Amino acid sequence: MTPREKRATLRAEYLRLKDFHRRLLREFEALRTAQYSAEASAEFREKVIEYQQQLANHAIAREWTYWPPCGRHRTARSLSVRRASAVLASALAISKKR
Repeated sequence: MTPREKRATLRAEYLRLKDFHRRLLREFEALRTAQYSAEASAEFREKVIEYQQQLANHAIAREWTYWPPCGRHRTARSLSVRRASAVLASALAISKKR
């Protein structure tokens, strides 16, 4: 997948999440103004959790698209990840010696 295709995919996912958010807001407003059952509240809660999970996945995909965890791109973020990995590896080596 080319970088342009990755960005297009992220854009499409962003628009889908934006639409999902709008639907949740409308549903919340309808629930808030009407008498609703415990089942309706539980269903809405499940939808909110699903939205939060999709949003978290989108954030990871966005970060990895622009700042890959490994590969050819040498950015400040990837260097700091390498440094943190090196520190963790050395700490593990020291703890194994003990």
